[in-house]
Amino acid sequence: MRKPFFILFAALYLALTATALPCLAAQEKADQSAPAQSASAGQADWRSEFNSVCSRSGQTMALSNDELKSLVKRCGGLEKRISQDADGSAKKVFLQRLKTCCGMYRFMLETRQAEGK
Repeated sequence: MRKPFFILFAALYLALTATALPCLAAQEKADQSAPAQSASAGQADWRSEFNSVCSRSGQTMALSNDELKSLVKRCGGLEKRISQDADGSAKKVFLQRLKTCCGMYRFMLETRQAEGK
């Protein structure tokens, strides 16, 4: 019973990753071709923080309640920094991605609290 589910999950993961990688590569290429003046230290800071926060979204089920609370709190601060430092479409994209990650953390936290864990 678990084997078909695992295969389905693995196939879904590979499909999503395969479609996301070209987009990420294009974004990286666009970032590298941008003038050095537009890449500020503040932007690099929130990008590394963004990567750190949202990279844990695949492990949501394994995170403790304290870790989830910490991530939700970090999302709040990061949202303000992205709003200030990012511009145009990058701002919209990163804010939406952050909202999705944070929403998943909140959902898991609320679900665990409702179950009494």
